[in-house]
Amino acid sequence: MLNIYVAILLGILFIIIYSVFNTLLYNMNYRRMNRKENMNRKMIMINLISHGVIALIMVSVAIYLSYFK
Repeated sequence: MLNIYVAILLGILFIIIYSVFNTLLYNMNYRRMNRKENMNRKMIMINLISHGVIALIMVSVAIYLSYFK
């Protein structure tokens, strides 16, 4: 099983990674808004899929470390 200290450190690491990733995505979005462009379907799907992929990676790592190690 996963030690509590390792779980806390992994949680902090995942929060930092996810925050940086979201900052990059929303920085891209704010630049688009400043140019007065609407968000097209492709940009919505890229945003959705990229959030899903990063969340899937984080959950997979957490499950692997807690159950299969």
